[in-house]
Amino acid sequence: MFMKFNYHLPPPRKLCLLISLSVLVFAACKKMDTDYDSIQHTQSITQKFFTIPSKTDPSILKVINEIKKRNNNKEFITAFVKQHGYPVWNKVLIGKNIKPRYENSFTNAVNDSSIIAYIV
Repeated sequence: MFMKFNYHLPPPRKLCLLISLSVLVFAACKKMDTDYDSIQHTQSITQKFFTIPSKTDPSILKVINEIKKRNNNKEFITAFVKQHGYPVWNKVLIGKNIKPRYENSFTNAVNDSSIIAYIV
């Protein structure tokens, strides 16, 4: 009436090989997913950082282009955004300071511009 089932366990070598291969495949797939997500996240942060609203001053555009160039050489925008936030490019304050080049000279002056950007 009752049937006897004959169970055969795989040898320990095969079992260890099967477990190690499954762990290796799972770990390899997981690494690719996280790298792709981090690249997309970095690109979205950079894109949001460099989003330029309308009516932005041309001198601010020069500053933005210079920051883009430096970021292309060495990526630093994501760390900056995590620490400080995003700039509000259309609320930037531009001021002009005139500083003497030498302490004793009153005629030679260097025109120095200051740019202050709000970070949110």
